[in-house]
Amino acid sequence: MSGSDLLSDAHALTEIYYDDQWHLYDPTSGLSYNNHLGQVASYKELRLRPDLIPPGSLPMHLPALRNLDRDFFAGLFQAGIVHYYYIDK
Repeated sequence: MSGSDLLSDAHALTEIYYDDQWHLYDPTSGLSYNNHLGQVASYKELRLRPDLIPPGSLPMHLPALRNLDRDFFAGLFQAGIVHYYYIDK
């Protein structure tokens, strides 16, 4: 497997804290999801309200994701297995 093959399957999410709240971004595909206030949703919001992920808005640039649907991604957020905390004191 070449380095370019590995990069084509790479994916990252990042959650950034500003304006007194967390905001989840998908820099790999340039996506973010808005909450009911029109603000960028946090991981916690997406975990509790997976309906905030609109149909047809999934990152389809990754070959492994092309056959998955919104419910699969909502399940990942709800499971909590895709989150990593880093706290700098």
